[in-house]
Amino acid sequence: MQQCHLDEHRTGLLRRSGEDGEFAVAELKIVEAASEDTPKKKQMVAELLLFRHGRWSVERPKTINGEGENAAADLLSSWTTRTVLPVGDTDLCWVDLYRGLLLCRVFDRCPVLRHVPLPVETMEMEPLTGPGSARNVCVSGGGHMVKLVVVFPRNGASSSKEGYTDLIPSLLMDAVDEARKNDAGNSAPSSRKSLPEPGMQASDILAGFQEVPSYGLDRDDMLKAYNILGLDNGRRISCLLGLPKNMRKDWLLMEIKSMIA
Repeated sequence: MQQCHLDEHRTGLLRRSGEDGEFAVAELKIVEAASEDTPKKKQMVAELLLFRHGRWSVERPKTINGEGENAAADLLSSWTTRTVLPVGDTDLCWVDLYRGLLLCRVFDRCPVLRHVPLPVETMEMEPLTGPGSARNVCVSGGGHMVKLVVVFPRNGASSSKEGYTDLIPSLLMDAVDEARKNDAGNSAPSSRKSLPEPGMQASDILAGFQEVPSYGLDRDDMLKAYNILGLDNGRRISCLLGLPKNMRKDWLLMEIKSMIA
């Protein structure tokens, strides 16, 4: 049996819905190769170590970012994968917290990588980020909604409980949907249900996120708490806000412990 050593931070697992339970495993590497236009010139390209249909293969997917081959090579040369997320049952998504997302339909006969940049607002707030700030990307809404959460000290305050309260949740789904719709291959885009939980207003959702820093959690637990509250299309926030205030921190800690287990 062929053995492949995979980097856990660059490797994702995607399972198709249906009775057959087909799945794919893919690791994204950035390697140096000859340019298509100028063979003597070296540039950075994407390489997928891919397991599907019961066998391993190595693919060199084209990277599409709308700005040409050189721009794609520049993107890849500075790319650092933070995590890999399944989006629906057709795509794996490699995340660079500053460069954006790389989406790939790993079951397509000739998979491609499609770049989705982060929202413009996250670039505009870069001067506010620094020590004490944090950002993360997660998937919610039944696995079909991609969210970016950015936390940074308010008004230049240190990362104390008093200053560490500003939260910018940002939905990437318009750009992600467009990328998936235009992706190469004949498979149709999967449908997405991302309606808010009935009775949940945007102000309630934001209030739930903004309350977390007041619980006095350490930085890692606070990021895990944001990730948890972004799950299940608003149900977790509804559960949190439905509890008495003196029980909310304990509930979040139990959810974090359950997530780690």
